Amino acid sequence: MFTHRKEVDSYIKACENLISAATMPGNAKLTVDECAVVKYYAGELSKITETETDANVQSNIQTVLWPLDTVAATR
Repeated sequence: MFTHRKEVDSYIKACENLISAATMPGNAKLTVDECAVVKYYAGELSKITETETDANVQSNIQTVLWPLDTVAATR
């Protein structure tokens, strides 16, 4: 198991909770505003950690967390 700083560990847990909640059947998807906030912070973090692999991971997470169609995000 990897050891991370407390802040990184908290971030990992928060991301896991968001992904889990967003993919569970019957749960409400993230709202458009929530998607914008998540996307902003993911973008800011990617600026300081960006590699080709990170860009692919972020793209996969984006697909899971928020739909391309903003109408579907509010359902």
